Formats: sequence, structure tokens, C-alpha cells
Amino acid sequence: MQRYYGSTKVKAGFYWNPRAWDIAPIPGKGGILPGDMDTSYLRVPMVLMLFGAPVAGLFYVITLPIYLPLIILGIAFNFLGQKIYQLVPKPASKLVDKSRSDNGEVIFDSHLGMVYPDGGLPMEDEAEDER
Repeated sequence: MQRYYGSTKVKAGFYWNPRAWDIAPIPGKGGILPGDMDTSYLRVPMVLMLFGAPVAGLFYVITLPIYLPLIILGIAFNFLGQKIYQLVPKPASKLVDKSRSDNGEVIFDSHLGMVYPDGGLPMEDEAEDER
């Protein structure tokens, strides 16, 4: 298929803009494609439009009863999931909030998973020092 650009004079027919998924019908003896030179079109053969459009419509009508309930369920689960997420306590956020020092600095050791209020390291066992 040959590529045509907006604002150019073309013969009569159907021109498809793949970027916008738009069909620009040019009637009669021809006309000018809408858009500027950055907008590209492909000429769709008449036979493809005669058979392709009804097949696409049939596909839409057949699959809509299948996809519509799935879309509605997806929206409902998303809504319920957001509500449940808001109700669930978040222990990590409580841990970080309790571990703030006087100047607002968060003290948390990610390797040990322990919070030290004084900001220092844990004391070593005295028994290990004696060895």
C-alpha cells in the first residue's frame, strides 16, 4: 500500500490513518486529505472496505456480550480492592512513624529489620568480648 500525507490531493476512496485509527472517505472525483504533512494515510482498497467493515462490525457485536461483563467486573474489583486496601492496617508505615528521632530522621536497619531509638548499633554480647 502506498503512503499518502495530509493536505495532499488524492483520488476518491478510503484512506486510513493508522496513528489515529481513523478512516477519511474521499468522495467523487477526489479531494484533499485532512491534516498536515505529519499525518500519514494508507489507501484501503474498496473490496477490503466492502467485506472488512461488516466483518469488523460482526466481530464487535459478537464479542461485546463477552467483554462487557468482564469490563464491569474489572471496574468493580478495582473499586473493591481500593476500599479493602484502605481498610487494611499497614504495619511497615507504623514502624517507620515510631522510629523517627527528635530531628525527624528515620532510623531503621534494613538488614536486621530492627529499629534503634538512639541511632546506634546494638550492643554486642559481653560473653563474646571476653573470648
